[in-house]
Amino acid sequence: MKTFIALLRAVNVSGYNIIRMEKLRQIFESAGFKNVRTYIQSGNIIFDSSVQKPEKLRSKIENLLLENIGKEIITIIKSKDDWNSLIENNPFAEAELGKNLKLYITFLAEKPAQQLIDLIPSFNSNIEKYHLTDNNLYCLISKNIGKPIYSTGFVEKKLKVPATSRDWNTILKIQTMLEN
Repeated sequence: MKTFIALLRAVNVSGYNIIRMEKLRQIFESAGFKNVRTYIQSGNIIFDSSVQKPEKLRSKIENLLLENIGKEIITIIKSKDDWNSLIENNPFAEAELGKNLKLYITFLAEKPAQQLIDLIPSFNSNIEKYHLTDNNLYCLISKNIGKPIYSTGFVEKKLKVPATSRDWNTILKIQTMLEN
């Protein structure tokens, strides 16, 4: 068994794709996943699986959600090692996060075309700094300077791939859950 994190896109956002976490746990457990845990209502599921390939897990989970909930929900899969790596390789690790300085990671469902990746430096401003590592787009936002353009929708539109985002506090909370 290997530990994974499933990140569901656009779940429980503004009354859209409402799914109770208890229902998600039941769906995952009925599919044979073990040690299923969820974190907050935004579609973060930690589980153990004998299936080792993230792309097979993604397909299986998306089909499970379609069968059980009747909705197509894009799912991004990260292994525990991937999660540790995205924390260890944080390009903004020196930033002092707080009320006015926030860090987000947008998880891309697939690798964008190279010409779109090449556009990422043009997103940078005095308000926002972006950095792509693998399929993880880090965004550091200074909230006290002005209005940021960053959103998951912005990233999806610019990079032309499905994505889902989590703030750094959520990333760290999931990390804590992985360690326990």
